[in-house]
Amino acid sequence: MRLTLACAQASTLVALAQGYSFSEITTTSTALVSDSRVESTGLAINEESRIFGGSETNINKFPSVVGLRLQTPGATNFCGGVLVAPQYVLTAAHCILEPEEMYASIGSQYGSGINDGEQILVVKRFQHPLYNNATLKYDVGLLKLETPSTQQTATLCAADGSDNDVGTVATILGWGKTEDGTYSRTLQSVDVKIITNEECKVQYVNYVDQDITEEKMCAGTEKGKGTCRGDSGGPLFANGVLVGIVSSGGVECAANSGVYVRISHVLDTIDSIVNDIEIISNAKCNEVYGGVITKEVM
Repeated sequence: MRLTLACAQASTLVALAQGYSFSEITTTSTALVSDSRVESTGLAINEESRIFGGSETNINKFPSVVGLRLQTPGATNFCGGVLVAPQYVLTAAHCILEPEEMYASIGSQYGSGINDGEQILVVKRFQHPLYNNATLKYDVGLLKLETPSTQQTATLCAADGSDNDVGTVATILGWGKTEDGTYSRTLQSVDVKIITNEECKVQYVNYVDQDITEEKMCAGTEKGKGTCRGDSGGPLFANGVLVGIVSSGGVECAANSGVYVRISHVLDTIDSIVNDIEIISNAKCNEVYGGVITKEVM
């Protein structure tokens, strides 16, 4: 099997350091393949992620959960996200589209409309400099909002990865497709168990473009419970902290473990954008400080 992309994207990306920083998208083409399986993210149906086998939950329990919308603030969510700072939403890189106007719906129970929560225009978009739209490596990005949100921001996981130990039960949230094949009108959640990357690799051995690399993590051991179309970019919470972002899955909804971006692996990149810090390499630092920076110092 092969994971295929139907959206050709071109962006100017600059790696700033070991650990890297996000780079702002400057140009993008959104030529979509004519295929009924392809929706607004440009991903084929076997590649997009979505929630399946879950149940309705209350947005007040997860106030940082975000729905992403195109063109109008009341449109239907096409991807998820999570508020990590008052003016920044973390999401999957493949959910970041140009030149479409994007809105973040924050604090809303519903997958469309403007009757509750906040709908805020996105003014800047960033993708990880190592993002690969064929393999979905480093499938993570940030959206800057026109104005700060008043909703509570998510708590980020520890840098040492201790919040996402194997066997930990985590919760995924979104408005994606459910068992009856329709998109959920209200926020859904489902609990899944974190597994090892080695276990996950076995499930994706026949997927040419799905390499379970270190910046990815997997969760979900019970068939029929997991992500489904429309949930990409949404959060994976464990014990109240953000440990992952929904990235991709198998051909059939919730038949394979879901694949997520491992937040502990990209904390420095999140920090560099949210705090407007340019992280530079040790080599560049040595040029400035005359060779006194060792590899243990960033």
